[in-house]
Amino acid sequence: MSKEYEKLYFKVRYSGSSSNVIKAVLLKKVPAGATLDSEFEKEPFEVRRQLRPIFTTPKHPPHPLAARPEIPSAVRRSIEQAILKFGSTETDAEMLKAVRLLKPVIADYNKDYQDLEDIDTRKLSSGESL
Repeated sequence: MSKEYEKLYFKVRYSGSSSNVIKAVLLKKVPAGATLDSEFEKEPFEVRRQLRPIFTTPKHPPHPLAARPEIPSAVRRSIEQAILKFGSTETDAEMLKAVRLLKPVIADYNKDYQDLEDIDTRKLSSGESL
């Protein structure tokens, strides 16, 4: 985390959804909140113009699917290929949209998610200064 945020103090409160976070900020129940970019951008312009992003995290492929190590690699590859093929019809695409898998891709853990291991989640959830 950059130096400008090192002395940032916050208290963690779970609101249930990005929409609830936005409402809580607008109603001044909380001074700030965290949401998904995709959820923020769904909000009407009149809502978005009342809010200002103060920190943005690096982008990561959303909704990773994972397999236990004991699952044979051939089975994992077969599932990957099935998911990648799925969505080629309008019906399939609608089902993927319902679970927010708009454009499935094969993720590379080291490239796409390794940096998440550097996040000190205990420190984040304790409310300590970053």
